[in-house]
Amino acid sequence: LYVLFVGSLEPRKNIQRLLDAWSLLPKLHASYDLVIIGSAGAVFKNQGVNHSSNDESTLFLGRVPDDDLFLLYAGALVFAYPSLYEGFGFPILEAMASGVPVLSSNVTSMPEVAGEAAYLVNPYSVDEIAQGLSNLLSSPDLRAQYIQKGFTQLELFSRDKVMKKFKTAFESVV
Repeated sequence: LYVLFVGSLEPRKNIQRLLDAWSLLPKLHASYDLVIIGSAGAVFKNQGVNHSSNDESTLFLGRVPDDDLFLLYAGALVFAYPSLYEGFGFPILEAMASGVPVLSSNVTSMPEVAGEAAYLVNPYSVDEIAQGLSNLLSSPDLRAQYIQKGFTQLELFSRDKVMKKFKTAFESVV
């Protein structure tokens, strides 16, 4: 059983606060792992992200093939995405489509993408991230609610609906 993060490993993805939040939950480490997937760019490597203080319950897998990524999403108990800034936030929708409850940030585009279908936290608060993870991991009912809300939220991003919105926007400009 694991909490999953997927994304490029760069400062705006807020990995250090996620790691710090995870370190506040040592009682959960016996039952759950934190799995981090993504490639570290030069900027991230130079940020001095401290994952040495985390125990063996934190796994950095690097980049994984798309077929494996789909399986890793599907096997996650919770998807954690406390990013500081996103233009859109596709991993949120990927997790929802995989039937995984999402913990995400309450800033930039994430609330718009996630709607009420994600447990939203202040990404600058390690304590809020930790509390959100604890709440989701300790409550099957809460996870089930967010999974169902996630499937409903995905309907807003169907191809037909997106194309209608694009057409309306295009026609208003023309």
